[in-house]
Amino acid sequence: MPNLKNKLIEFLSRGLPPKMEGRKKLAMQLAFFDGWSSLVTVGFYILYSFYFKLEPLTYYHMISFSLMGLALYLMRTHRYDSGRALMQFSGTFEIFMAVDAVGFRHGYEYYYFTNIVIPFLVFTTSEHKKATLLSIGTGVIILLQHLVGTNLFSQGVAVPVMDGTLAFVIVVIFTIFIFAVARWLMWQAQEEIEKQQSELVHSSNIMALGEMAGGIAHEIQNPLQILSINVEYLQRKMNETNWHVDEVPKRMMTMERTIERMSKIVRSLRNLSRNVGNDPLEVFTVNEALDDVMSVCEQKLKDAGIIFKVSGEQQVEIQGQVVQLSQVLINLINNSVDAMTGLEEKWILVDVRSDGLMVQIGVMDAGRGIPNEIARDIMKPFYTTKHAGKGTGLGLSISQGMIEKKGGSLYYDSRSIHTRFVIELPVHLK
Repeated sequence: MPNLKNKLIEFLSRGLPPKMEGRKKLAMQLAFFDGWSSLVTVGFYILYSFYFKLEPLTYYHMISFSLMGLALYLMRTHRYDSGRALMQFSGTFEIFMAVDAVGFRHGYEYYYFTNIVIPFLVFTTSEHKKATLLSIGTGVIILLQHLVGTNLFSQGVAVPVMDGTLAFVIVVIFTIFIFAVARWLMWQAQEEIEKQQSELVHSSNIMALGEMAGGIAHEIQNPLQILSINVEYLQRKMNETNWHVDEVPKRMMTMERTIERMSKIVRSLRNLSRNVGNDPLEVFTVNEALDDVMSVCEQKLKDAGIIFKVSGEQQVEIQGQVVQLSQVLINLINNSVDAMTGLEEKWILVDVRSDGLMVQIGVMDAGRGIPNEIARDIMKPFYTTKHAGKGTGLGLSISQGMIEKKGGSLYYDSRSIHTRFVIELPVHLK
């Protein structure tokens, strides 16, 4: 089944540029599916009308079939807009001529419904004006045919009794099928978006670690110096004849604590640099996420002269991925550090509160808030107030997506006197 799915997507995407924008690509895939499905349906009607000697229906179907084939050719040769427009025109032509030949209440008029709906599927959201105009045009044609009557271009055609029922069944099946494929393609596109978002999160996190590299190197350098001093001291004393063995345990304990500190830093770095998009859910406390955060941010905060405080219910349990919460917290803390440059008083407070159903993690700094015109756009992708090369504008947008995917929310608290962002997540119910 997965192989069939991949082959269908490959078939519907054949001829599309690899870097085509997501919504445009989805619209084009639907347009191709609509085109091929319509071609098969009209091909069936050519055989059907030819078998029952329903002239001129046979010729109308053949003209429409040729126009649809030309529309598919245009789309395959990258003339997407003209191809989709011709596809809609050929469908309208097919229905108009069929209704003109057999009259209303014979089933063919049901196809008008699909011709009104389908433009909204095969055009992107930015092209809804075109879709609306096409739909209005189809509606006007229906009205004119009702007002003026049929047999304008040909004599009436007597159709079999079952023709109306057959047309109705085909329209229902065709419409349901189109909507089902549209929903399935949208699901596939959403999967692709989530995959790309996971990769962006990973890249953003690596960039954040790179920015902290100096502080992390300093964080590890200190323990290494402690180890070096103790090893050198023990080596020197071992060469002396009157050294005291009872000095060893104290030195060894210091070295053990130093190694544990370094291990914790390395462990946190390893966790935070992993791409955890497909990791299973786990139960963890807010304090566990903060441990990793402090391991990599502590030195950066010290160097910037920032006082870091944590208060509230740090042991409350959440179900999700501890690394992702740590990544979001690091992003918020890094933003706070950058925003407080130049302030005399510098502090960051992480406050954790829970009502039994949701846990609220507030990240507040000494800043005096964000102007309304900036706060309005701050969660939008690629929006940044930092200088070129200092930020991608993806941090808050990606963080918000990660939190919302876990059933929570991330927002800026405009009511706070100081700059404050709030993370809300469901509490793990035992």
